[in-house]
Amino acid sequence: MPRRVDRLFSQATRRRKVVFLVFLMLCSFVISKVYGASVSVFYFGYNARTENRLRLVTTFYEGGLPERGSCQHGSEVLAALAYNSLNCQIDFVHVLYETSTRKGCLRLKDEIRLRSAMQHGKCSAYVECTPLHSQPSYYDIFNFATSFRGDVVVLANADMVFDESIRHLRFLQRGFLNTIATKGLGDVDSGTDDVRILIAYNRLSQCEIFSYLEAVAQKHLKNINEAFEEQTGLQLRAVVPNRCYRRPRTRLSWDAYAFHPEDITVNSSAFSERSGRKWFMNELGAENAALGAIISSSSAIRSITQVCDIVSMFAFHTQAKTHDTQNWVKGPFTSIASDCGSIKECFGG
Repeated sequence: MPRRVDRLFSQATRRRKVVFLVFLMLCSFVISKVYGASVSVFYFGYNARTENRLRLVTTFYEGGLPERGSCQHGSEVLAALAYNSLNCQIDFVHVLYETSTRKGCLRLKDEIRLRSAMQHGKCSAYVECTPLHSQPSYYDIFNFATSFRGDVVVLANADMVFDESIRHLRFLQRGFLNTIATKGLGDVDSGTDDVRILIAYNRLSQCEIFSYLEAVAQKHLKNINEAFEEQTGLQLRAVVPNRCYRRPRTRLSWDAYAFHPEDITVNSSAFSERSGRKWFMNELGAENAALGAIISSSSAIRSITQVCDIVSMFAFHTQAKTHDTQNWVKGPFTSIASDCGSIKECFGG
């Protein structure tokens, strides 16, 4: 009799597990309808990890506002900030704002709100503006980002735009740092690497995956291109280059980092040239130099990978830069993030 009871309990447990798995599948289906197809396909590989909050950290320049000169790239940056503030996967948008007035941040938030209203988004990130009297250096930006312990920080150039695939970074594990190369604007190339990763982690056929990627890429591209023209008032006449090159070509350029603030050490001397000068985000070679500075100071970082095959980032940058500088960063500060071939290699776990 006891054995029979044990057997009955065992059968009941199995039934509950089956019901629970069906429930999870239904939840995934519902989420995919609400947030887009990418959620249901991409995120089974994370083994029900706890999701981190995402904080986007970037900068802007008061001279880019509409009535302050004719800097059209400022319109592109405002459009990018507005688009990212409506991304349901981004919880906070933090802007280090170079301004000469006390009410500069109020004006900036109004401008972002105005452009966000054009998109009629269903989500809205909390936008925080921190006023500064001068352009922040890379040291200043990383140092600011270290205050957000417990969350994942995405530190990016202000004209970068993310789609829903940024959600992968919610699962970033401690000790992992990601760089992200831009896929440009006006064109998109999903790449065979996406197909290989998805087949390995979701057991779908190559034909199914390729059709899926094409549909998702075209959907995001259409939305992003339309948002660019609507919010900037500029016509997208040229294609911004795709820097997420097909392998085996090396991805030498990137415009964003993702990391846990607890993992990085921001050393002032590491972020300085030999002359003592600290470099800025828009200087040539600055991204490589910044990664080199982080690597040299942060012993907690054990993996540095380029994840542009998985996290899509586009560039609202068809006009001249807001700061007129073409200086190369001087000093032995070069580093290149390695490519990763799986979700585990990219984000840990």
